[in-house]
Amino acid sequence: MITLAEYGSEDIALLPNGLAFISSGLKYPGIVSFAPERPGEIFLLDLNDEELRPSTLRISKGFDLSTFSPHGISAYIDEEDVEDAPLSVMIPMAGDH
Repeated sequence: MITLAEYGSEDIALLPNGLAFISSGLKYPGIVSFAPERPGEIFLLDLNDEELRPSTLRISKGFDLSTFSPHGISAYIDEEDVEDAPLSVMIPMAGDH
């Protein structure tokens, strides 16, 4: 079992190489948040690793993490540069427009 479920996971994007991006921390009116004080996060999980330990991805500097509430996730795969990047939709938290 992966201990990431402690705060809930919202979505997962699987890559062909066995990596997975997982969004966590959705805050939405009418939905119970298990950790309302925590900002949203994106995790990376290597499904090829027997230990299945997700690691938190660092979000770019200058981004306001206190308002990060990821809702949905996909992956951009650059076939030529062999770089992958998670893409997430974000729903503003209450009061943010």
